[in-house]
Amino acid sequence: WDTGNHATAGLIGKQLTVAAEDARPGSTGVRSAYMKSIMASVLGIGKFAAGNLFVGRFVAVDGMGGIVEFGRPIDFTARPKAIRFWMKNHQGTINEGSHTSGIDLAKIYCCFTDRKFTVNTNKPETFFTPNFETEGIYAMAYWESTEDHSEWTLMELPIEYKQGVTTKPTLLVLTFSCSGYGDYFTGSTDSYMYIDDVEFVY
Repeated sequence: WDTGNHATAGLIGKQLTVAAEDARPGSTGVRSAYMKSIMASVLGIGKFAAGNLFVGRFVAVDGMGGIVEFGRPIDFTARPKAIRFWMKNHQGTINEGSHTSGIDLAKIYCCFTDRKFTVNTNKPETFFTPNFETEGIYAMAYWESTEDHSEWTLMELPIEYKQGVTTKPTLLVLTFSCSGYGDYFTGSTDSYMYIDDVEFVY
């Protein structure tokens, strides 16, 4: 797991994602992951930063943005039918950026692939929106919503497999974000998300 903390902590001393002492009821753990979108500002220059958690690694800070590599090796021996997790969230009214307007978008996706994807938040041509037209993606689950969940809610997203493909995936891509337009430095500073007990369902 990694986050965009490397960029915001180094630039302004704030973190997007932290361990919260708010585990979902019945969990064997005592903490959850808490993501909060913020406005990062240095010497009067500001950029919106989306709260996020992902499987991969933060590569480097690039100005007020960052370079992120999505994907980690995993040894697949069976096909999970869904990804299950607990969440609660709030989606605020977009108050930063110019890409869109309205209510901020929570976004979650999971992909099985055979390659890593590198995104530079300063270069829109590198942005990654998973679908079966994207080369190398063999299975995926995708969810986005403007809906709030004020209490811990069990979520289960079905995993769809690309038809006619026999290639065995070797990497997992998994991302949670409370501001789905964060790549475009757009979202709400009121948006947050808690995630707990992530698992695959077989």
